[in-house]
Amino acid sequence: MLKIVYIHITLISLLAVKKAKGYEVKYSTSKKFKKGATVTKKIKRCKFAITKIRKNKKYYVKARAYTFAN
Repeated sequence: MLKIVYIHITLISLLAVKKAKGYEVKYSTSKKFKKGATVTKKIKRCKFAITKIRKNKKYYVKARAYTFAN
């Protein structure tokens, strides 16, 4: 779920995964997530704020949960 808080800040809420140690969130201005336009963040909670968003620009977001294997 995306929620626009201010003009340059957007909040992302993820569904919790039981055994997840963290979450990886990628957002990009490119639909195919090309390297120059993509930002990757690793977070430990289900809520995350994206800052420095440009007005009237479309952003694509994808997220995944991860765990550590033994």
